[in-house]
Parts: sequence; structure tokens; C-alpha cells
Amino acid sequence: MGRWRTVRIQGRAFSVRRRPASGRWSHWGGEGPPILAESAPADDDGVPERPTVNGQPWAPDGSLEIRHDDPDWYGTVAPQLQELDSRLRGKKLLYLVEGSTSWRHWTMLYFGAQWGRTAFRFGDYLGPSQLRSMAPPRSAMRDQPGPSGEPIKWAAWAHWRKQGGNLRISWMLLPDGWTTQQVQREERSVLRTFNFAFNCTDNGFYRLNWAFWSSMGMEAPSLDTVASVYSLAAGDMDRIISYAYGAWSPELLQLRDLFQEWTLHKRIEVDMSNLLPHMYQPLEENVEERYAWKWPESWNTSFVEGRINTSKAALGRIEADIVGAVKSLRERGLLKPNTTVQNLVHCTSGHLSPKLFPDQPVVSFMLQYFKRPQSVMRFVSMLQICQALVPSEFLVNVDSPGEGELWANLSYATQGFVVPVFSYNVHELRAYNRLAGMARGRYLLFLQDDDDQMTPEDCSWLPKLVAQFDAMPRLALVGMNHLQWGHGPGNDAAAHHFMDPRTGNNFCFALLVDFAPVMARRSAFKAVGGLDEGMGDRGECGIWSDWELSVRLWTAGWQVGYMHVAGKVADPKAEPGGTHKPETGARCWGRQAHVGGNTYSARWGNGWGSFSGRYLEFLENEVRLANLRELKPLYGTNCPFRKGCVPEGNPPLSADHDREYQGPYKPIVEA
Repeated sequence: MGRWRTVRIQGRAFSVRRRPASGRWSHWGGEGPPILAESAPADDDGVPERPTVNGQPWAPDGSLEIRHDDPDWYGTVAPQLQELDSRLRGKKLLYLVEGSTSWRHWTMLYFGAQWGRTAFRFGDYLGPSQLRSMAPPRSAMRDQPGPSGEPIKWAAWAHWRKQGGNLRISWMLLPDGWTTQQVQREERSVLRTFNFAFNCTDNGFYRLNWAFWSSMGMEAPSLDTVASVYSLAAGDMDRIISYAYGAWSPELLQLRDLFQEWTLHKRIEVDMSNLLPHMYQPLEENVEERYAWKWPESWNTSFVEGRINTSKAALGRIEADIVGAVKSLRERGLLKPNTTVQNLVHCTSGHLSPKLFPDQPVVSFMLQYFKRPQSVMRFVSMLQICQALVPSEFLVNVDSPGEGELWANLSYATQGFVVPVFSYNVHELRAYNRLAGMARGRYLLFLQDDDDQMTPEDCSWLPKLVAQFDAMPRLALVGMNHLQWGHGPGNDAAAHHFMDPRTGNNFCFALLVDFAPVMARRSAFKAVGGLDEGMGDRGECGIWSDWELSVRLWTAGWQVGYMHVAGKVADPKAEPGGTHKPETGARCWGRQAHVGGNTYSARWGNGWGSFSGRYLEFLENEVRLANLRELKPLYGTNCPFRKGCVPEGNPPLSADHDREYQGPYKPIVEA
């Protein structure tokens, strides 16, 4: 057998080795190509593992790196791409496109061939530079018109750059005497060895696949924007190019945001300027006029004048920025001479940025509540302290609607900070999904109705959590209760073993975290489908759903962590929660735990009733590597991992620990 290598499969690290006889890869799922391969790390002699071409290691004859932070991306890159197209026109070659972000190694994205029949246009793949010269003539347009006949492909590369990704093209020249069949055969041979993410699914679909983009720590392209590109395909080429350029150009996205901010501040300036004279005069005698110009009791003339002045200053800044952006576009020949600013307002305002809406909370507290009235005021008081530190809202699924009057009065008394949602004993799986659908915060903090006394009482833990999420774009879930680094004993799992140097927080990555409290990134929670409501019937507890969600997030390319920043103080006088009472405990911790655990095993283990399997062992190693590679160790000489603390490879477990992953194989079906 060949030596083991570490490759990336959908953003996760896996060990694979080449079988000498077949030249294929073995990995945790048997034989076959990995889905996503990473160019690093190096093998034993220090040479990174690369594709093999014509029996020889990949040795490019040239490369071109395109940096996302180039101050004049279009002006700089377009000439380079055109020169490259000219130099390679008619050549027979294989080419490799790789991508990276500031925090990842180069990742192989796309592999293709040119056999000299036509000139390959690298610009078609890498963005809207000199579009008119690069677009094919109308007679050459294929099924999906666009700069390369494939607008989604083009939009995906531009999106990669917009999200902060660098791109690198390298090429390897092939003998001039090779036939087209020889070139195509060599291309297929390489693709059988490395099946790259941008080549492994239906053409076009992968460019919209959330799991692919999230595995890179990036947001996926907007589906409605890409769909609009297709809907315009019936129009002429000029319209396609203009729309697609506008949809993905950072300059036009900047203008879109400026136009949106301008309308906000113009509305405030005009409305407050009209209101102010009424505040200096006696109340209107006309009832309709009096109601029309009524203002909140907390407002006074100084407050209104302050809003006017703030908006006027913002309008001056925004208008200067608009003039500068439009002037730059005109000077670079990227706008038609007859294009007006109002034309730009029209073509960029089809998709607003919700992040610019006023009064948006950062955190949405989400409480699953059932018949614990003694805890209600403690929750409100505790979370209002948090609201003073981080803009927040408090959503409550009231599973006992007979208490509706209590919660409705609280919503009124807190001026809408408390947002009750009245259900009828749906329990936590459905409750949390319902609340997440209503939440407006970037982050969701899941609470249970016995979490009403958290420490420190000053809520100093909340800004630390928010800072951690802000510092890690791929971080999707952070637990504060319990964590696991793997299944079974042998790991000394504790957050104090690691620190994130970006935030100074004691933090570690975790394979599994428990409810509650936990905080989730709303976009990630929604992207993976939320909690699996199929794990239990309506009204049943959600046991095992927290572990299932943790593994699903890792599988989708996100990360899960743990921070011991907040504790819970039990109230000795309080009744136990609904799932901890003698008459109800067995239903949750016995009956529901049995079916929930087997659902987890069927999806992520060796099958129903077989618990863990090799996939979970590989995820355990991915978590280990993430801790060792991305965080600062604080454990001294006492390694906390049962797989060791070498930040490479996937060391085998001891015989005792390995038993956790040796359950019998019980697939859903044999097929």
C-alpha cells in the first residue's frame, strides 16, 4: 500500500493513500476519488502532493496569481488575462485553477484541457474584465447566453473574488504532436485521480451549492441574483453583460448600499424637519392632524434636532461617495456615456442589503418555555442587562398558551423586547425552528426555561461570544454547557486548553456540544435546515438533536466550538424542568433517547442501532487538527487528545478507544 496523505473532502481533512496497482485513492468510504482535494500538505520528501500528468508529477510551465485585494482588479487583471490568452492560443495544454482565502491553503477548484482547436479564454472563468472583447459573438451563443455561454460559471468566479478569495491559474504544455484524443484521455485520467469540487456535479449546480461555498468559509451566491441572470437571457447580449457586471461588481454593490443609506437618511431628515415645527406649537385642534404629528413621549426637540443633523451629515458623506464611485466608473470606461445616476439606482436596487436596515438586533435570545412562571421575571431582568451591552431581542415559544396574558403584558411593558410566540406543546425541536424563522439577529442564543440564573450576572459573557463569532466566519455553533471531542473516553476536553489569539478568549473547537445555552450563527443554522423535526413527534423532547446538529454543521463545512464563559446557578426552590420530573423523565431520557440516538447513528454512525463508525472518528480528527492549527495551545506538555498533538495526519486510536467506532455495519439498505 502507498503512504497515507491528508486531503480535504468538503472542507474536512481525511487520510487517503494511493493503491500502487490501480493508481486510485483509498479513503474512509472505500475506493474512489475524494470530492475536494487540497494542495497541501507536503509528503515525506517535502513536495506537496499534486496531480500526475502523463506519469509525471504536475509541473506547471507557468502560473498567474490574481489577488482579491488588488486595488484596480479589473484594470490590472484584464490585460494579464488577454496577454495570457494570446500567448497560449492554439497550444495543447492542461490547466489548473486554485483558490485560497487569507486563512486557508490553496484548494484545487477546477481542472481542464485545451487541445488547440480554439483559443481558451481564461477571462471567461475569472470575471468580467473587458467583457465585450471576451464575450462570444451572438452566433456562437449556446444554451445559456453569457460571457462564456455560462453566466453561472462566470458569476461564481466573480463571487469567489468578491468574498475575498485569491485565484491562481497554472498550466502545463503538452506535446504539439498529441492528438485531441490523447489530450482528452490525459484530462480524464487526471480527473479520475482528483475529482475537484468544481467538476464533480451537474454543470452549474455546484456553483450554487451552499455546502461547497461554506466549506471555504464563504457565503454562497445569491440564488435570486443568479436566477435573474437566466431570466434575462432572452434579452440581448448587452443586457446580459450589463446586468451580470452590475450584479457582481464591487463598485456597483457599493453604490447599491450607498443608495439604500441615502434613502434612509433622506427620509429621516425630511420627516423630522416637518415634525419639528409642530413640537414648538400648541397641539393641533384637528384630530387627524394631531394624530399625524404625534411623537413618542420620550422625544423632545433636542432629540429631533439631533436626528436631523445626524442625517444631514450622513447625506453629505454619502453623496460625496456616490460622486466619487460614479466618476471612477466613468473614467475607466465601465459606464455608457448616457448612463445616469438614476439609471444606476434602478439597476442596483433590485436586491437590498438587510444588514443596513435600522434597529437590527445582533443577538436573538430564543427561549423554549413551558409552565415555569416563577422564572419569567428573572429571564426578563437578566436579558435586559444583556440588551444594554449588545442590541438584542427576546423571542419566547410559549408552549403553555394558557399563560398568554402574562407574556403579552410583558411584551407591552418591555416595549417589544419580549416577543412571545404562542404554540401548544410542540416542544423544543419545532419551537426553536419556529423562533429561528422569526429571529432578526445575526446570532441565535438558545435558552431553556431552567437557564434563568446565568453567571456572571452582568452578562459580560455575551460580548465575548459575539466577538468570537465575528472573528471566525466559519464558526456556526458555540456551546456553553458540555462538549465532546470524540465518542468515548481518553480526551481531556476543556476549553482552557486553548485560546484564540484573535480574541483572547479561552475557546476550543468541539465535535459535539449540548443544549443549552448555545449560540448559533443564524445563516448557518438556516442553511443546514435547523433542527431535525423528524427525530421526534410533536410534543416530544429533542434529546440527541444537539449532537446531530453539531455533526451536520461540521459535515456542511462549518465549525462548532465551546466556550466556558457562562455558568448556570440552580434554584433549589424551583421545580425541576418538564423533562426532569419523575413522571415525565423516562419518556424523554428513555423512550425518546432511544429513537433519537438511533436516528443519530443511522445518519452519522454505522447504521440504526450501531452507534459510532469511522466517519465520526475522522471528524474527531478534523476537530483535533482545527484546534492544533488555528488556536494557541495552553496545555503545556500534557497533550489533551487521545490521537496526540502532532498537527498532521490521522493517528490510530488505541485498541480500547478504537472500540467506540467498531460497531457492526448496518446500512439503511444494501444497494
